[in-house]
Amino acid sequence: MVFFSRIDLCLYTQKKKCEIILGSRERMSEESCPLPVMIFFFLDLNREIYITEYLSAVLNCKVEPTPCISLNMEGLEKTDTIVYENLSKFKGEVGNSPKLVELLSSGVNIFVNDSFSQSHKMFVSTVGITRFCYASLAGFHFEESLYKLRNASGTCR
Repeated sequence: MVFFSRIDLCLYTQKKKCEIILGSRERMSEESCPLPVMIFFFLDLNREIYITEYLSAVLNCKVEPTPCISLNMEGLEKTDTIVYENLSKFKGEVGNSPKLVELLSSGVNIFVNDSFSQSHKMFVSTVGITRFCYASLAGFHFEESLYKLRNASGTCR
């Protein structure tokens, strides 16, 4: 399973090559990945349901919202993409709780950090989960933000 730390960029699905635009982000397109996707993002649950319906239609695959994090993932194993609610609502997220890390990392093989603005913080969703993943990668948005930061530091007035 692939863990994405943001939802407003490209998603990888088992079904097909995907190309989506969410928000004001530029269009991203990537080849399909043979793994399901787990997405965490910072929206309310009501909005999450709308987002999952939209993603299901755009990606032509099953996208399910889940309001909680649990070891019991019954019914979700047939889902290509899982969308969780705002992780900042969990007190273990900020404290890098070992229990929350264990729950989130269950079944995750690859971590994609695409949240540049959160990457310096010791959160479960940015640091803790990486200890249990086969690979940890920077996403497109992360790389773009890093590139802009490097260019800004070289600019003279």
